[in-house]
Amino acid sequence: MPDRILFLDADEETLKARKEGDKSRSREFFDFHREYLLPLKREWFLNRSDTDVLRVDTMDRETMGKAVLKWADAAANKI
Repeated sequence: MPDRILFLDADEETLKARKEGDKSRSREFFDFHREYLLPLKREWFLNRSDTDVLRVDTMDRETMGKAVLKWADAAANKI
């Protein structure tokens, strides 16, 4: 297991909007995952002491990438 985990989180409206905006994949399993699996996954990660959460609702890809890189650099420096 890694020392730290970064969980990217967004609200339901953001997830739906991003799904609708991505026509490159069918995402046939998306609604099932969002309704049944994501709540379990979110609960599991958020109850772990080694998980950091990054809210990505207002981030575009570039901003998100920079935030993830900043987190990774900080996590690497703690090792």
